[in-house]
Amino acid sequence: GKSRFAGSDLNISLDAGPLSHNGLEAKAVGLSLRLKEDKVDIDRLMVTDLGGASLSATGTVTGFPDNSAATVDASIISANGANFMNLLQNNFPEDRFLAKFADRVNAWPGLLTDFQSSIVASTTLDAQTRNLIISSTVKTATGGLTFAVNATGPLDDPLGLSGDWQASVTQDDPLALVTLAGIPVVPLGAPGPVTVDFSGQGNLRSGMDVRINAEAGETKLNVEGNVRGVGAAPTLTGKVKLTSSDFDPYLNATGLVFAGVGMGTAVAFASDVDFYQGNLALKKVEANVADIGLGGSLNIAITDRPMVSGALNLTELDGKWFGENLLGTGAFDVTGNGISTNPFATQPVSPFDGNLFINAQTFDLGPLGVAKQAKMNVAFLPGGIRLEALEAQLNGGQISGTIEASNAAGVGALSGDFRIIGSDFTEVLNQKNVQSSVDISGSLSATGKSVEGMAASLTGSGTVRVGAGSVTGIARDGYAKMMQSVRQEDKAPPESMVAGLIEKEVHGGVFPLSQLNVAWTVAGGVMRMPGLRAIAEGADLNADISADISHQSINIDGAVTYAAGLDAVSGAEPIVPFNYAQTASGNSLKFDAQPMTQFLTQRALEIEQARVEDMQAALVEKQRLRRDVAEIKLAYAQRDRKQDLREGAVRLEAKRRGEELAAQWALEQVRLEAVTKKLADEQALLKVEAEAKAASEARANAATLKAVDAAKPELPAPTIDPKSFNGALKNFDLTFPKP
Repeated sequence: GKSRFAGSDLNISLDAGPLSHNGLEAKAVGLSLRLKEDKVDIDRLMVTDLGGASLSATGTVTGFPDNSAATVDASIISANGANFMNLLQNNFPEDRFLAKFADRVNAWPGLLTDFQSSIVASTTLDAQTRNLIISSTVKTATGGLTFAVNATGPLDDPLGLSGDWQASVTQDDPLALVTLAGIPVVPLGAPGPVTVDFSGQGNLRSGMDVRINAEAGETKLNVEGNVRGVGAAPTLTGKVKLTSSDFDPYLNATGLVFAGVGMGTAVAFASDVDFYQGNLALKKVEANVADIGLGGSLNIAITDRPMVSGALNLTELDGKWFGENLLGTGAFDVTGNGISTNPFATQPVSPFDGNLFINAQTFDLGPLGVAKQAKMNVAFLPGGIRLEALEAQLNGGQISGTIEASNAAGVGALSGDFRIIGSDFTEVLNQKNVQSSVDISGSLSATGKSVEGMAASLTGSGTVRVGAGSVTGIARDGYAKMMQSVRQEDKAPPESMVAGLIEKEVHGGVFPLSQLNVAWTVAGGVMRMPGLRAIAEGADLNADISADISHQSINIDGAVTYAAGLDAVSGAEPIVPFNYAQTASGNSLKFDAQPMTQFLTQRALEIEQARVEDMQAALVEKQRLRRDVAEIKLAYAQRDRKQDLREGAVRLEAKRRGEELAAQWALEQVRLEAVTKKLADEQALLKVEAEAKAASEARANAATLKAVDAAKPELPAPTIDPKSFNGALKNFDLTFPKP
């Protein structure tokens, strides 16, 4: 194992060929060297056709045989350097770095065509420390490389070499360098050429501070950080920045094809990066992809099918993007009006699996509208996508739910439950005639090989709550306004006139809504909401709603029943049936005038019948009055006859009584005359006797007075006060009894 030529002076010249050794074969080998004491001068080393490459080198070695210092100037020329790399890989299989490099070279055919390399290197040994200086250039048909290093490190640890590392790479096709970086690509081409500048300070054992600047057309990549290790377990910690006006060529070539890729995806990306054992962590992401702002953090496990996890904040998100990633780009494209009939892709487009929490400022939900402040957990599954814990603001309300979709060999499946609370009816259901809030909840499921097929198989059920509001196009007071015109007619209006009145008075009005709760079902792609009823003052609105999702049409059959009040008739009601139809080409609202015409005709007939009945009643009443008058006259006549008879009898009785009284009076007169005469005689007798008695008494009194007067003295005459006299008179009762 020890050198036999140490301390010798030798001149060696050798030319041989062909030669083979341990699987290495060369057409010819030429060697010229000089050994003197501890110095070896290699004047010529030439190897011809070694794996298709020719090698030439000169150099010196000092300190032989310990080789404490050496210099070499070598060159390699090959029409296809890949063959030479394969030869080295086959003979040194334990070298993992060489094996990976050879695999990547083979992954891009022609990468090392017209390979030319020159290397100038020097190394010195100081105890257990190696000093290394290398300068190298490489040229190929499509690019080149310059490499320089000045490093010092342990003799037995190549990764411990620490110093300055510089490299510059040019390549016509940027994808060739992507392949050399270990990322599998499809050689679809990308705008070039590409220039990569690399600088490093330190060593790969304890850490090398690196800076990489790559530029290809309008695509620029900048990486700054610290790298440790090589081979199977390199690590990188630092920052990455990427800008590109069109990053699609790289996405297409690497298989990272998402829905929307291919139209020119502009990218501005910046992030902190950690890479360790095949796991790439992107933190503090600030990006703009296709005019969509993006931030957050991502963890990517780099395997045959990457696993992605993390949280992202987006300025906008399109629900269609999820569908196209799952069912294929163009799965929702339509020609003209209608629904897509394009068959689904046989497998999802999404190139990775994983779980992401997404917070989007806007979330386009297609026909439901654009939601705001959307939050959701998105699971990217093999063959499927699941949106869980979805919460967002939708048209003034809230939407929540869980949706899962899958693609199994081109057969799509959808299932989920959802709830919409307090959203605007017009925006959610695209019905501008209804002004109200709406709550919708339920579950849906479908399968099919196209959007049309899934729509035709859609099934589900749920409930709808419509808040207080109004419906335009149907007037609550339409009947009252119609009757103002109808009452001016003397007869029943024709159906054409009624149709005009309905169009004018009913179609142009508003019907108020109170809160409604309706159940809905979906079967065979047709949604049905039967039995919807709204009651307002003077009117009752009933409707059955159906929506054919496959044909994107809505049909509403309903009727407005008005309260007739005093106009009510038997056998007919003031009803206005209507039909609302909405298709992709437009919508229409039609009214049926026949029931209202029938009602007005029946009303006119009953009015006429009432008039005739009034006339008949009046005639009967007149006849009754005539009979009553005749009966009254007869009664009066009978009464008068009875009265005359009674009066005659009274007169006869009075006459008889008068005659009786006259006779009695004559007899009484005779009797009174006799009594009167008797009394008069008695009074005359009494008068004579009284006069005689009075005369006698007067004579006696006169004699007595005369005697008394003669005996009394003479007294003065009394004085009388008139007032006292009058007062005294009042004490006398001067009332004389009635005769």
